[in-house]
Amino acid sequence: MNKVLLISLGIILSFTLVACGGEDSTNEYELNTELTDELTLDRSYDGTTLEQDGIEEVSLVSCEDGDTAVFDTVDGEVRVRFLGIDTPEASYKYDPWGLAATQFTCEKLYGAETLVVEQDEEAGPVDNYGRHLGYVWYDGRLLNLEVIEQAYSLAVGVEKLKYGEEMLAAQNHASLTEKRLHGEDDPAYDYSTSGTDMTIEEIVKNYEDNILKSVNVEGVITRKLGTHVYIEQDGYGIYVYTGYETSAKLVIGHEVRFEKMQVIYDLRRRGGLHLARFNVRTVSVLSEDNPVNPKTLSIDEITPLDYGVFSRFEDLEIVEIDMTNQIWTMTLKQNGETMKVIQPYGILEENIVDVEQFMIGQVINVQGVLQETIDGYQLLILNSDDVTTDE
Repeated sequence: MNKVLLISLGIILSFTLVACGGEDSTNEYELNTELTDELTLDRSYDGTTLEQDGIEEVSLVSCEDGDTAVFDTVDGEVRVRFLGIDTPEASYKYDPWGLAATQFTCEKLYGAETLVVEQDEEAGPVDNYGRHLGYVWYDGRLLNLEVIEQAYSLAVGVEKLKYGEEMLAAQNHASLTEKRLHGEDDPAYDYSTSGTDMTIEEIVKNYEDNILKSVNVEGVITRKLGTHVYIEQDGYGIYVYTGYETSAKLVIGHEVRFEKMQVIYDLRRRGGLHLARFNVRTVSVLSEDNPVNPKTLSIDEITPLDYGVFSRFEDLEIVEIDMTNQIWTMTLKQNGETMKVIQPYGILEENIVDVEQFMIGQVINVQGVLQETIDGYQLLILNSDDVTTDE
C-alpha cells in the first residue's frame, strides 16, 4: 500500500479513537508541513521549457492571490493557476482567510531563490479560461501541497493528479486540527452584515487598524482607471477597485456613497491602500457635476497622505522616457528631485497620451493620481489631457 495512503488512514484512525474518548477529549492535532518536507521534485528542469517539456525554471512577475501567480518563461509571461487548490477569494472581494492565504503564498514566492513550474499530464496545460495549470516549486518545496497543509485550501480535484495522494493526506490531517478553513474564524475578517461609516481621512490615517473592515464611504470621483475609480473627500483620496462589475453611476464629478466596502492594503497589487468588494446595488449618487480640481504640489512636498489624491505638478523636465512596454513611463525632474510618471494598463483608448510627441529635456506639466509603490510612489496619468506644455 502507498506510504502516503497509509499515513492518511492512520490519521483517520487516530481521529476516530480520539472521538470515541467522550466529551473530555481534546484536539491535540497541530498544523505541520511534514508531507511538504518529505516530498521532492523527481524531474529535471535544466534547459527545459514549460511549453515543450512541461517543466521550467521561471522568475516571478507578480503574485495575484493564494493560488494564482504570473511567471516569466522563455516563451513569455504566463498566468499560472495552482493545481489541486482553491484558496478563499482575494480579488474583487476578500473572503475569510483570503488575505492570509494570499500573504502566505506571496511571501513564499517573493522570498524564493528558485521557482519551478511543473505541469500535470492528467490536468492538461491550460484551463477553460486560458490560464496555465501547474505545480509551483519554490526552493525545492511544493507550494500547492504546503498551502493545503497550512489549512488555507482544501484539496480540489486531485484524485488523478500526480501528487493527489499527498494532497489528500495533507487535507485529512489539516482537517483534524480544526484550524483556519477547517473550523476557525478569521480574526482579521469583519463578519458584520453592515458597514461602519468612515471618512476617507479616517481610513487613510488608520488603515492598519481597519484592514478587512466593512465600511461605508463617501467621496467625489476624480479619475477612472478602466471601470475602477479614485474618490476624494476633504483632501484625502483612495482607490476603489470594482472587480468584475461596473455602474453607470461611476462618473467623474459624481459624489457617491459606497456601502459595505472592504479596506485592503496590498502594496504589490493595486498600489497599496484601496477599497474592495464593490457591489452595484450598494452604490448611490449623492450629487452630480462637482468640480474636480487637482491639488497643486511640488515633488519635494509629497507625503504618504497624498497617495490616492488627484495632483498637479508644473514645470518638470523630462529626463527619461521608457517605451519598452505596452505602457510608457517618464522620469521627471524638479528642483533636483525626480518622480516617475506612468500611463498604466486598463485605460480607455481615447485617454492614451501620445508620448512620442515629447522629448528629453522638454519642460511639461502633469496631473494624475499619486500611487504608492514598493520603491516609493508614482504618478498615474489617466486622461489624455493630463500631460501639457506651456507652449
